[in-house]
Amino acid sequence: MARVILSGLTAAGKTTHAALLAKHLGHESIHITDLLLSELGGGFGSSEGVWFHRMAEIESLRDGGDVDDRVDRILSDVVRNRDGVVVDAWALPWYFTEPAIRIWIGSDRLSRSWKCAVSSPAEVALGPTGCAKLVDEKDRLTRQRFLRRYDFDIFSDRDVFDFVLDNSHLIDAPTRASADVGIDKFHRVLVACVEAGSSGDPGPLRALVNNADPDLRSSVVRVGGPCGARWRGRDQDHCRPVVPSRAI
Repeated sequence: MARVILSGLTAAGKTTHAALLAKHLGHESIHITDLLLSELGGGFGSSEGVWFHRMAEIESLRDGGDVDDRVDRILSDVVRNRDGVVVDAWALPWYFTEPAIRIWIGSDRLSRSWKCAVSSPAEVALGPTGCAKLVDEKDRLTRQRFLRRYDFDIFSDRDVFDFVLDNSHLIDAPTRASADVGIDKFHRVLVACVEAGSSGDPGPLRALVNNADPDLRSSVVRVGGPCGARWRGRDQDHCRPVVPSRAI
């Protein structure tokens, strides 16, 4: 059993992959937005699509930090006291100091805009350009909040992570079909990371290096933690990340 924490910027795929990974492992899945909305009150209901409709309201209610303080305490207690849990949470990898497998899901701005557009509720129907603006604003607000609260930069600080991944290249169009193909491939990468992180042996990741599909090995950017010392230069050389620079 393992504690797994997935982090990443807006629309990187944290929630989707936390649910899939938890199901695969037979673990409990915890979604940070559900916990945040519960503490905010205000009848927000389901977290699905809430950032499309009520982002400004949510961010305003968080000002002052009381809600975030409560969420941090609750989330830390939950993860500390339960084995076999997968959490998607922005800041938890930095402030939770106990053992867990920490995975950063990197994704470039265009891929996140496409993923956002695919999951945009029908009544909102934001296209890639509208989603790019939403992603930018959510990232900007989150970065500012975390710099004030925790003194780390979510845009650049990655030292706490056991695995730094990137799925930018796994979606090639803003369509459900393309997103589903990318989700399936990246799920395999995450499973290999958890297997390697649980055992301390990077063997499952080496299997990705030897896989015929370059998309899989190109998702691995950096390996640290218990596996890092055993992740030799040869492995890293074979895992040259393909993270295209793309503009929307």
